[in-house]
Amino acid sequence: MVVKKDVEVTLMNGTVEYIPEETFVSAGIADTPESVIGNAVRGSRSPVFHVNTNADMTGEWLYVIAQNILSFKVKNK
Repeated sequence: MVVKKDVEVTLMNGTVEYIPEETFVSAGIADTPESVIGNAVRGSRSPVFHVNTNADMTGEWLYVIAQNILSFKVKNK
């Protein structure tokens, strides 16, 4: 069973954004947020994330460059 997660990222400019959980599923296979974000920062995955300004995904959608992520929190739903 896949555990659903909320991922909150803090960017270098201090803003807090949220990555939708489907970002961590590729070809039906779930991966850990730590792995996906880490690989993106190192350049072995897409360097851009589609994020939302609200945790419930009802806010504005933005694109952020992975290297601008200062920190992130992973919370089980």
